[in-house]
Amino acid sequence: MSKHKQFKKTSLCIAISSLLVGLSSMSLHAQEAKTKVADADVEVIQVVARGFADSLSLALNTKRQSSGSVDIIMAEDIADFPDQNLADSLQRIPGVAISRSNGEGSTITVRGLNSDFTRTHLNGMQTQSIVGGTSSRTFQFNTFASELFNRLEVRKTTNAAMDEGSLGATVSLFTARPFDYKEDVVAFNAQGAYSSESGDTTPRVSGVVSWTNDDDTFGAVFSAAYSERSVYGSAPNTGRWEDDVLNFCTACENSDPANQPPAGYWHPRFPRYVFGDANLERTGLTSSFQWLPTDSTQLTLDILYSKNTGDTYGPALTPISLARTGDTGLQQSDWVSLDVVDAADSVIIGAMGDVDVRSEYVQTADDGDFNQVTLHLEQDITDDFSMKVLVGRSKSTGHNNYESLIYEHFSDNDNRKNVTYADNSSTVGWDFSDMLNPSTSYSFDVKNPANWEVSELRNDVTDSESETRTAKVDFDYILTEELTLAVGYADELYSMDTTRQQRNNPYNIDNACGVSPVVTAADGSVETFKGTDTFFLPDHAAYVKVRDAGCFEFYNVDGSIRDAQENSASYYLQAKFNAEMGDMILRGDAGVRRVNTDLDTTGIIAGEKVTVKHDYSNTLPSINLALEATNDLVLRASWAKVMSRPTLGSITPAGSITTFGEPKVTSGNPFLAPFKADTTDLSVEWYFAESAMLSVAYFKKDIESFPETITTVRNWQDLGLDDSLLGAQVEDLKNADFEVRRLEDGAGGDLDGFEIQYQQPLTFLPGPEWMQKFGILANVTLVDSEITYGGNRKGPLTGQADKSANLTLYWEDDVISARISAAYRGEYYSDLGSSDQEKWRTIDPTTNIDISVSYQVNENLKLSFEAINITDEWEVQWMQGRLIDVGNTQGTTYQFGASYRL
Repeated sequence: MSKHKQFKKTSLCIAISSLLVGLSSMSLHAQEAKTKVADADVEVIQVVARGFADSLSLALNTKRQSSGSVDIIMAEDIADFPDQNLADSLQRIPGVAISRSNGEGSTITVRGLNSDFTRTHLNGMQTQSIVGGTSSRTFQFNTFASELFNRLEVRKTTNAAMDEGSLGATVSLFTARPFDYKEDVVAFNAQGAYSSESGDTTPRVSGVVSWTNDDDTFGAVFSAAYSERSVYGSAPNTGRWEDDVLNFCTACENSDPANQPPAGYWHPRFPRYVFGDANLERTGLTSSFQWLPTDSTQLTLDILYSKNTGDTYGPALTPISLARTGDTGLQQSDWVSLDVVDAADSVIIGAMGDVDVRSEYVQTADDGDFNQVTLHLEQDITDDFSMKVLVGRSKSTGHNNYESLIYEHFSDNDNRKNVTYADNSSTVGWDFSDMLNPSTSYSFDVKNPANWEVSELRNDVTDSESETRTAKVDFDYILTEELTLAVGYADELYSMDTTRQQRNNPYNIDNACGVSPVVTAADGSVETFKGTDTFFLPDHAAYVKVRDAGCFEFYNVDGSIRDAQENSASYYLQAKFNAEMGDMILRGDAGVRRVNTDLDTTGIIAGEKVTVKHDYSNTLPSINLALEATNDLVLRASWAKVMSRPTLGSITPAGSITTFGEPKVTSGNPFLAPFKADTTDLSVEWYFAESAMLSVAYFKKDIESFPETITTVRNWQDLGLDDSLLGAQVEDLKNADFEVRRLEDGAGGDLDGFEIQYQQPLTFLPGPEWMQKFGILANVTLVDSEITYGGNRKGPLTGQADKSANLTLYWEDDVISARISAAYRGEYYSDLGSSDQEKWRTIDPTTNIDISVSYQVNENLKLSFEAINITDEWEVQWMQGRLIDVGNTQGTTYQFGASYRL
């Protein structure tokens, strides 16, 4: 606890202290930390590493002393975390894979379980960060700059003292504190980042100031980080392929029965490219104050704030009729040609006539604010009896504003047409011979504004807010040198609400609100985008003119207005032991946690606000064993019952309506049981050399409760819902059949796998001295799962790749540090929601390669260079493994920077 107090130590603690003394001779500055004799999970000693190799060595030592499965990443230096983003750092840990947003890591999957099953703690408090609108429990790791943190922990096993709520892992993030440092610190970092796709260079700066008084009884640290990013991406986006039984127009001018495809032929719903030009800003501030009023008392106050904003410009040129099955879609269109149809009945090259085409302006503004305050009290009541208290509050808000103005070129068969165009033809052809670089052709001049009319305005605003209030107390009582008893209580109040408003109406009435549907050259501009013809596009001024005309008022989207209040009270009893068994040492913990959850969920059903109350209790026993069989061999075994609570969108009584693609009505279920599982972990760790390890772990999760989707098909008129909920698609869908989906408690499934990890400085290499400066860090994770999703529909977990791997090769001396890292994630299912398995979607395997080099000019100044995604890796989503759904790439980012420490 204190960096000044002396504590009783066993041989284990003495060994740890001796190791730290050795590390300090390698420029590591350590402070003493309280480590009880019987602690099964040894507290992390507060240390600032100097260099990548030192950070690996320190993290490995902490892993070795733990009783459970834990992996740690340490900062390389003050305000210098080894990656651009927390998620990018976490992907180096075995079993962790990341999902990217705008070219950087955002959420994580651990051992095949996606981010909804992972809980995140920030300075000891469970929390959530959101950007934009959301109804999940996901933590967005791109919310924070990595420079604000000095340690990350991923615990894949649990114990009774840990907060419940995770099936996958518990991720703990720690910001800097003044007692982390041996001396006062002032440090600054500055970088410029160049994007190969956008061609822009953007800034990234950070700094930290830490001070401790002469008596070392009070200290304060302040840190700040600011960054901008410019991201551009372009890729095909088909909105999936469809094989519905199609009723094409047979009386159309170009209709030829010989060209009509039989039922079951696959066609792209949107044969198009999409574009994204995003400008992102991120600001982070932290402060921490520590006070030692007595030798037995320590108070720590941590404050953290972050703000994220993003503006994305994403225009599109879309043949929209192929996505509509009603009388304003395929029923008014005809097939002109079927030039290439593959062996699986997919129209790879084809053309359709009498197609409505859209030129769409899209602007999306996202922002998120996060703030958290925590107060920690650590108190030694006697030499053998201690107490820890944590109280805290965190709040995260997200705002998403989607704006779109659509110009449309209607076919002659569409009675919504209000303008006679310069060219009234409307045939569209596509060629998907190269799925990653398809082409689209149009029979009319898409650059001519006289071929367009104002069709539709869309404005969708979603606001989300989550808040967590926590109070917890833990007591440790040392019974003997080998045994400590721990008890604790925690009370957590979690609330989240989401609201959504829209103005989404067709604008197809001639001269409505005094705004003519006629489009002139003043109503936009001709734009050129990769992979498609140049076309005339609405601009923001045109959007504002229509928006403010007075025709469109906001209305609430009742199915997306949700509120949840969740209060959990938990208490635990745990025994922690550390005993010699001949020449071996056995340490670990065994205990039980009891948690009671009271839940109030609110939604709007048929225009009325409905609140449903539900409560449940869980008893969660656990045991962790670590046997030091020899000086270099650790055997581990862990077993626990765990639970994870459903997402807000799943448990509120409201529902949502999908009007594009397959029409769906989805409703929540406030009485869903939490996800529950029995987990087993077995591992062998061989520490065969200094700072080196080879380990093999086996893990298994018997998931006994996993909500499954119950699906029925009903006509819209039988659902008793108002037609206005269909928005602009009301004419197409008011008599259509809808999939009606509702989650129910399901049968669950199984997940198991292996992790292999290897880490070593290559000091044994022959040859000149510089050859011994190399080191390697590598891991492979193999996972298999099968979950029942409803009826006889079974499949793997979404986001679970059968194989993932990481490899880092580094070279480091006192002046130069260089490394190259590769992160591989195998193919995985991204969507198994359809009852038709041919419509399940997969993501291609990806390998992301990054390099980093730094040069220590002198004691104060360090220069750095990084290249991220140097191979310009694509992320591509497929149907049936062969039909492209959507592709995405943001190119390579090059970062040049300098760090200065006073």
